[in-house]
Amino acid sequence: MNHTDSLGAKQLFTPLRFRCQQVFFIFAKVFFRGPVGATRWREGDLCLIFKPASRTFLPSGKISFSVALSDVAGSLARTALCAFSTPPSSIFPQKILRICSMLTRVCLQTLFTKSCYDREMCYYDIPEDLWLRLEPILPTEGSPRGGRPIGDVRNFLNAVHWMLRTGSPWRALPEKYGSWKTVYSRFRRWQKRGYLAAILKLLTLQADMDHIMIDGTYVHAHKHSAGARHTSGINQALGRSRGGFTSKIHAVVDALGNLLAFTVTAGQYSEYPQASNLLIQYHNTTILADKGYDSRSLIDALHQQGCKAVIPSRRTNHHPRTIDRHLYKERHLIETFFNKIKEYRKIATRYDKLAEVFAAFVCLAASLIWLR
Repeated sequence: MNHTDSLGAKQLFTPLRFRCQQVFFIFAKVFFRGPVGATRWREGDLCLIFKPASRTFLPSGKISFSVALSDVAGSLARTALCAFSTPPSSIFPQKILRICSMLTRVCLQTLFTKSCYDREMCYYDIPEDLWLRLEPILPTEGSPRGGRPIGDVRNFLNAVHWMLRTGSPWRALPEKYGSWKTVYSRFRRWQKRGYLAAILKLLTLQADMDHIMIDGTYVHAHKHSAGARHTSGINQALGRSRGGFTSKIHAVVDALGNLLAFTVTAGQYSEYPQASNLLIQYHNTTILADKGYDSRSLIDALHQQGCKAVIPSRRTNHHPRTIDRHLYKERHLIETFFNKIKEYRKIATRYDKLAEVFAAFVCLAASLIWLR
C-alpha cells in the first residue's frame, strides 16, 4: 500500500469522526495473526491494520461515533454513512468493503429504529387539540410541602397518558418523561387531592340530561393486582365471578354517552344494589337500563325522584311493564362508552392493587373521552 492509498483511506474515514451523545456502536477487538511489520494507520478511535502479506485491512480497537437525529451533525452523519457504504474498490479490498457495508447497515437501521421509537412516544402523548381543551380546566397545583418547584404539567400528564394507554408497570415509564418515582408520587398526590375527579365533575356540568343510562361492565384483574396491604375497613374491589378474578365498573352516562358518575366494586356484586347510590342525585329525567335493574324497590325510588324508568321486565315478572322501545334503543351508547374506555389498556385489564388508583385512571380516561 502506497502513501496515496493511505491518504485516500484517511480522507474516506474522516467524516466518521464525530462524537457520540445518544447512540454508541462499539465493535469488539479483532485479533489477528500477521507479520510483525504490519503497517498501522490510526485516526481517532479507528485503527486500521494493513497486512502486506495478504493485502487486507482489519479493524482493531473500537469504533465509536454518534447518531444525533435532531441536529446538523446527525444529517452530516447520515450523508457520510451513505457515502461510506460504497467506497471505491480500487482503494479497499473486498473484506474491508464488507465490514464497511455491515457497519453502515447497522447505523442506518439504528437511526430508523430510534426515529420510530420517537414517533411511538409522540403517539402516546396527549394530542395538541385535546390539550388545548384540557389545559383551561386543570387545577392549580402547589409545590409539595413548599419544596422545589413542580415539573411541567403537560409532560406529567403525557406520562400518565402513556401509562393509561399501554398498561405498563410504573418502572417501565420511558426516560423522556422523567423519573417514574416522581411521576408516580405526583399522580398519587393528584389522586388523593381529588384533582382527577374534580376535572370529571367539572365536565359533567355540560351533560345532556334529556335521558341517562346505567350499566356495569366486568374488568379482568391481573394477578399482580392482588396483594395490597390489608387495611381495616378498606375494600380493594376485587372478587371472583363467572369471568374469573374481576372488578366491576358501574357507570352512569348522559344522553351523548359521556360519563356522569361511576363506582368500582368486586366482580361478584350485583348491579341494581349499586344503582340506588348512583341514581339518587338525579331528578326529573328518564333512566334507561337493562333487565338486570328490574327491581320493584329501585323503580319505586326512581318514581319518587320524578324519574321515568325505561327498564324491560324480567321473564319471571308476572306484571310486565310497557316501555318506549324506540327510546330504549339509545341504551347502546353506554355500551359504546365501555368500548371506548377499554381502549385504554390500564382500564381493560386492572393491574393496580389499590381501588382508588384504578378509579383515578377511570376518571382520567373518561375526561379524555369527554374532550374528544
